[in-house]
Order: sequence, then C-alpha cells, then structure tokens
Amino acid sequence: YSAKAYNERVKQFFREFKPNYKFKSHLTYSDIKALFKSIWFLGVIDSSRIYYWKLLFWTFFNKPRFLRMAVIYSIYGFHFRNVFKNMI
Repeated sequence: YSAKAYNERVKQFFREFKPNYKFKSHLTYSDIKALFKSIWFLGVIDSSRIYYWKLLFWTFFNKPRFLRMAVIYSIYGFHFRNVFKNMI
C-alpha cells in the first residue's frame, strides 16, 4: 500500500469510473471537518504528503466532481498503510 502506487490506482479508477447516479451536491459539517483533518494529517504531517497533494490537484483539474471521493480515498489509503505497517 505505498502512497504512490495507491494514488495511481485511485487516479486510474477515476479515469474509468462512469457513475450512473448524481453525487450529492451539498457539503455537510462532517465533510468539511474531514477535509480539514485530512489536510492537516495527510497534507502536512504525513511523510507521503506529496502524493496526497498530487491526487487532490490532479482530481481538482481533471475530475472535479470526484474531489470528495479523492479525500475519502486518501483517508482510506492512510488507514490501509497504517494497518499494514502494524501487521509486519
């Protein structure tokens, strides 16, 4: 679950994903809280922060409607890396 490889898989998923439903258009307090926590923990503190920012900027410019998913998947990736580290 290296950050580089994981984010490349997320970008590939975004390139190919064709949802047949509309995404919710309003932000909730939880969405905003998750965004700011992810910016702090993944975008500032984490050693793999460069890949977090690359994914967010790539998504913003190429697939902006997936931006919420990019934040969510970044958080998932962080969790997966930590679980994997603890297993070794």
